[in-house]
Amino acid sequence: MRHPDGRESRIAARVEEGGEYLRAADISLVLGASLHWRPDLLKMTIRLGEHRVKVTAENPNVIVDGTAIHLLSPVIYRDGDVYLPTELVGDVLAGLAPFPVRWDPERRTLFLGGGGARVLGARLEERPGGLEATVLTTGRPPFLEAYGTDGALEVRLAGVALQDESLPAPPEGGILRGWEWKARADTVVLRIFPGEQVVEHRIVRSAMPEALRIRLSSVPLVDFEGAASDAIELLTSSLRRNIDGETVVVIDPGHGGEDPGVSVGGASEGAAMLDLALRLRTALEEAGIARVVLTRAEDGSAGVRERTEAANRARGDLLVSLHVNASAASDVSGAEVYVRSIGRGGEDRIQRAAAEAAAIYAETPLGGALSGDIRFVPWEAVQGAYRAESRVAGRLIAGELSADGGGAARVKEAPVAVLLGAEMPGVLVEVGFATNEEDARRLDGDENRARIAGLLARGVASFLGGAE
Repeated sequence: MRHPDGRESRIAARVEEGGEYLRAADISLVLGASLHWRPDLLKMTIRLGEHRVKVTAENPNVIVDGTAIHLLSPVIYRDGDVYLPTELVGDVLAGLAPFPVRWDPERRTLFLGGGGARVLGARLEERPGGLEATVLTTGRPPFLEAYGTDGALEVRLAGVALQDESLPAPPEGGILRGWEWKARADTVVLRIFPGEQVVEHRIVRSAMPEALRIRLSSVPLVDFEGAASDAIELLTSSLRRNIDGETVVVIDPGHGGEDPGVSVGGASEGAAMLDLALRLRTALEEAGIARVVLTRAEDGSAGVRERTEAANRARGDLLVSLHVNASAASDVSGAEVYVRSIGRGGEDRIQRAAAEAAAIYAETPLGGALSGDIRFVPWEAVQGAYRAESRVAGRLIAGELSADGGGAARVKEAPVAVLLGAEMPGVLVEVGFATNEEDARRLDGDENRARIAGLLARGVASFLGGAE
């Protein structure tokens, strides 16, 4: 899988019967979808937001939100896993995803970010001493800046399509007199008319979300040495993220509401993981280990972005997302702990993002350096810096869960959606397989969940205590 800006995480494609296939479990993690498998019927329901896609093994017909679609290749069941034909992923699921997705058959690569760069829209936000315009894009289109003969600041984006031409009205105050889009051949130009009080502007690119951020300031923009290292240190210092010295753990009970997840001992995955999260919160807080924030405290629906934003608002020292696994093979068992992968070449991307962070944070006017109001996070730099900590947390939690009698817990890396934008170390814990009889028994009932909560608490406590 590859993102247009170069980020890469490998998902192996399976070639069989003249077609190419991607493992359903991998696609679930990438798109933030849930899978509901009926091994007795060889049927699976893929829940992606409000959409439902129903597939049957060895059958080329799928049902998408009640409508039947015939594929060229059937869904297949091999080696205990369900595999989806790439046309189902690229042509059907891609259209239902909350972000652009494209399968390139020549490069055998799944792209997140769409087949061509697009401008998705623009928004305005007031900042101390000025104003900031954010132009949301897919891909990383090249841009040039120049001043027109009429004094307009022109931002020229080459090779893009303009999806949303609407522009918010400038606020009162005169920092921005007006702005407009102009299309010229294969170039889109954003023309900005700064007010007389604007003394400096700066344009930087952000990685997540993909955007150009255009700052208009009525005071000089300050460049200060070491901005990147200062920014990353502020964002990644474990146990020192909260000014008052408080340690915070964010627990994300997976699924819930209209997305119940798999069935666990007569209860839905959403309900079971909320129960486990509440027990884990009690264990951590009563032991004085950390204050706990839940991404949801009741059986309601919450999207991936909402969960991640809730964790970031809490300024957590660790994010733990709780789920129950499922497999087409009933003999697959044991806990799995996932950490977010940034793929190969991560160090180079961290350095590039660090440079970007320097530009972003250097925009802060005098007197406002690194304030809590700044929301622009160099995502790849932050995630790269957290990767080692996430691995330590995953290893410690997996070690505790291995003592639960279900065999050795496994630590894996994948582009897990809920961890993607987390500004902290994070793990996704699949506490067991609902499709395995022994695992299901270990996940059911008050006593069993209390025991699992205790194991998770010990793993979290070991991580927060600095264990390696």
